[in-house]
Amino acid sequence: MESLGGMLFEELIQSLNLKFITKRTIVRIHTYLWHYLSALELEGISTEGLVAKVKYVTSALPVKQFSAEQYLDIFRFISKGIQDVIRDYYIDAHSVNLPVIVRQIKAPVQEAGEKSEQLRSDEMVYQESESFIRSMISSAFGLQVLDNFVHAVIKTLNAELEKFKDNKRILNLLMDYNPELAVSSIYSRNVKMDNQILLGNKGYFLKKLVSFGFPVPPGFIITTEVFRGYDAVYGYKYIFRDLADRINKQISDLERKTGRKFGDRSNPLLLSVRSGATVSLPGMMRSFLNVGINASIAESLGGRKDFQWAAWDSYRRFLQTWGMFHGLSRDFFDAIMDGFKQKHGVERKIQFSPDLMKTIAQAYKKGIQDNGIPLADDPMRQLRHAILQVFDSWYSEQAKIYRHQMRLSDEWGTAVIVQAMVFFYLWRSGR
Repeated sequence: MESLGGMLFEELIQSLNLKFITKRTIVRIHTYLWHYLSALELEGISTEGLVAKVKYVTSALPVKQFSAEQYLDIFRFISKGIQDVIRDYYIDAHSVNLPVIVRQIKAPVQEAGEKSEQLRSDEMVYQESESFIRSMISSAFGLQVLDNFVHAVIKTLNAELEKFKDNKRILNLLMDYNPELAVSSIYSRNVKMDNQILLGNKGYFLKKLVSFGFPVPPGFIITTEVFRGYDAVYGYKYIFRDLADRINKQISDLERKTGRKFGDRSNPLLLSVRSGATVSLPGMMRSFLNVGINASIAESLGGRKDFQWAAWDSYRRFLQTWGMFHGLSRDFFDAIMDGFKQKHGVERKIQFSPDLMKTIAQAYKKGIQDNGIPLADDPMRQLRHAILQVFDSWYSEQAKIYRHQMRLSDEWGTAVIVQAMVFFYLWRSGR
């Protein structure tokens, strides 16, 4: 039973990402600490001192302005309490008898007055005693795991304080950030997350439509929790990796739902990346369409029967949203389109042949590159760039002017909605 309990305690620690620590992490750490204290009591160890230290965490959690430095102090207190337990129960308890017993067992040959032999004997006693004590500590139920756990927490808090020692604002954002509220699937319910503050209006009502049974293309929402902690999320690599892992998991879920693969040439998953604020800013923020496409994927898709026109039009639309986000106007792209219409005597773009649509897409791409705008061909780079830029568009000049005119606070922020493009989703599902 002790072996099973020890294994479960190890799994508790592994369930936490201790590369970074937020207040939400400390909530879970606090819960786990009480489990470890219960284990020590089963081992017959008095835990009054440690209980008093852990109660500091209990008292600190409701305090909104409690700092990372104060949490670090508390965990140092807890670590000191663990060392006191080790000293009282495993070092001092055996300090008198161990040298006598070790010398009796080892019985070194020692001539009277030979100092070097005495030194070797003392060293042997120390080594054997330390080995015995370490063995006792490691076999004690929960003690070694608890000690390692608290040291890992202290190490991470120290690293965070060192990294943000000159920027307490980011450190405070880090402590307030809750990674478990960062991403929500459109097709899954979550009582803690399903509100307009976190999901924004667009994301919230997309979920409502799903709950009513409407065939909403699958996707996920990067919530306003990420916006509020933006500088910490994108300024600290461990939190950024955590968010990236959560997004990658959602992409994998989308691939399973749609039967498509993001970045695949022959069967690509294409995405829209759109803003979704709690307080609507109509037309003020940007969107990206057909994220995940490039010339190679368009060429591959265009090889399918009756798909060539749609493939190159999808690439053209992606290029236009990309270029407009980087400062090119809609008129810039309309001029290219109108030039082709006049040259070939057509009124609507649907009348272009597939080959001409490919040529138009290539003209869009050339126009973007001629204006010095970098264009990402790698689908994951496209997605990352689109997400970051949609968040950044909250602070675009037109969005700020609109909020000022409407007397809206800048603190609302935006969520980001990533969703399968409806044309490819419906084509796959046969709707």
